[in-house]
Amino acid sequence: MKKNLLFFPIILLGIMVSCDPPVVEPTVKIEPDTLNLFIGQKDTLVAVVTPEEIAINIQVWETSDKKIASVTNDGVVSAKSEGQTIITLTTEIGSAHCVVNVQSGILTIDQESIECNIFESTQLIVTKPEHKATARVSWKSSNSAVASVDSQGNVTGVGAGEAVITASVSGCKSVECAVKVKDAPLTFDRKHLIEHFTGDQCGYCPYGMYSIVDYLETATTPTIWVSHHAGFNQDEYTISESLQVVSALGVSGAPGMAMNRTKQEQGLIFHPGYLYEMPIKDKDKAAISVNIKHTYDADSRKMDITVSGESSFATDGKFLLSVLVKENRLVGKQADYYYAWGQSMWKEYMHARVIRGMLTPAMGDTIMMTNQTYSKTYSYTIPEKWVPENCCVVAYVTPASNQPVINAEQVVLVEGTTGGEQYNPYGITESKGPNKNITFHTVAANKVEGENLLEVMLISTDKVSTAYGDAQPVGMVYIHTDADALVAGTYPIQSDGAMSSIQAGYRIDEKTSFGGSLLLYAVTEYLAFGQLTPAHIWRMLGGEMVVDKDGNITLNFNTCSGTSISSTYTASSTTALALKKNISSKMLPIMHNMNQSKEIATK
Repeated sequence: MKKNLLFFPIILLGIMVSCDPPVVEPTVKIEPDTLNLFIGQKDTLVAVVTPEEIAINIQVWETSDKKIASVTNDGVVSAKSEGQTIITLTTEIGSAHCVVNVQSGILTIDQESIECNIFESTQLIVTKPEHKATARVSWKSSNSAVASVDSQGNVTGVGAGEAVITASVSGCKSVECAVKVKDAPLTFDRKHLIEHFTGDQCGYCPYGMYSIVDYLETATTPTIWVSHHAGFNQDEYTISESLQVVSALGVSGAPGMAMNRTKQEQGLIFHPGYLYEMPIKDKDKAAISVNIKHTYDADSRKMDITVSGESSFATDGKFLLSVLVKENRLVGKQADYYYAWGQSMWKEYMHARVIRGMLTPAMGDTIMMTNQTYSKTYSYTIPEKWVPENCCVVAYVTPASNQPVINAEQVVLVEGTTGGEQYNPYGITESKGPNKNITFHTVAANKVEGENLLEVMLISTDKVSTAYGDAQPVGMVYIHTDADALVAGTYPIQSDGAMSSIQAGYRIDEKTSFGGSLLLYAVTEYLAFGQLTPAHIWRMLGGEMVVDKDGNITLNFNTCSGTSISSTYTASSTTALALKKNISSKMLPIMHNMNQSKEIATK
């Protein structure tokens, strides 16, 4: 059988096949997707887009916890505090995330506990993480009365007890060192040291000086006073060592002072005006003594000096000895906003206690205790311009940290002199002040309502010129009587250190049979529109009050300018009868505030 073969034509339909690559959805991600930072560090996140040629027009960076880490519009992440946060990038093609872990940097301290004697110093060393290599270490003591610490980590025993020293660096966990300070017997008499920071262009500095003078008039502990002409400006009395002391102690202005370089209630450096209200914390006994032996040859002007002392405790610690020469009665210019007779820059101001030269480095010469004793010898030639009879030699000992001053001593350079210290303490030369006696006349004499006080207010017809303009002297006497009369007689008037320097307060001697207080003010229309102001015209150096048999009261005062002031209250017939009664009274200290005084003046 014959088979027939069938042929079917094959028709190729036109099927179009594309050669382009498949379409890929664009994506965005953050690189890196995990970021580990220390507090304080920064890093930049990068948005990576696929495919690369796609441009992103919208980028919004956000953090889930701004307290842990923040992020800028450019993707810069800043670590703030420990923890974890999510950084989210939102775009028109999608979003991406990055996990940010923030941790504190690690600090280490070379000693976690130390024991030391009082006044001995030990330096603590802190190792910082690499990313904080240049960061500043902050130091703090939990009890500065036991142990102090300076900016370099020098820990000094101040008093027996325990304290914790903490070192911290921004962005790192702090580290601590426990300090135990062993007690030491305080067996030697101590002299406190006032370091005064002043300058002749500082118009407020004389007030600082008046404040120190008034404080020392009532101080019960021997105190040595030296003045650095530094802290505000430099003048002809500024020496390089004073500038170094200012830098080391952190002095930032004037007038300022340090008391034994210990932190008082107002700080390490404080305004002298606070002395009135601030009890000095430092004890009156010391663990180390300071003795000065010296010779001075007037022909060669050469001084040989040996400073020695002993410790009340066994120690191998380092201490610093500072030795200086100060000069008094240096006449020169001085700006004074409170006490200038018609000019703010005096040409005849008498500077005192000025540090003229140092025999040791500014912050002291290293001394070591040998068998609990030390001794250092120096030679020094007094420059020709200095007046030896007005010079004193001062020595003081501190720990290696320069704080606090443990003990101090002072001697006059020329034996048999006062070193120029015993003179008008307020720095005014004899030619300053009123050039004539000031006479008061009585304005009022009244009983103070509700108190056993007789108020005698006196105003002078004289005018004096001050830095504030013409001023009219005003005197007010408050005489306490718990009976109807005063006893006739003469009563000394002495300075009252409890009053402020500017108010120039004075009191009747407590030994007399009655008491009172005197406040002296200036009235000046220029400053306070005729009201009583706290700007004094002169300083009083005492005097007397005389009560006669008729009840007339006469006040006689001496001023620091060498002039005298007298005034008399003439008793009225009614008051005279009361005053004639011979009844004594007891002393009652009177403190009269400024507001009361102003009210009296305007009655």
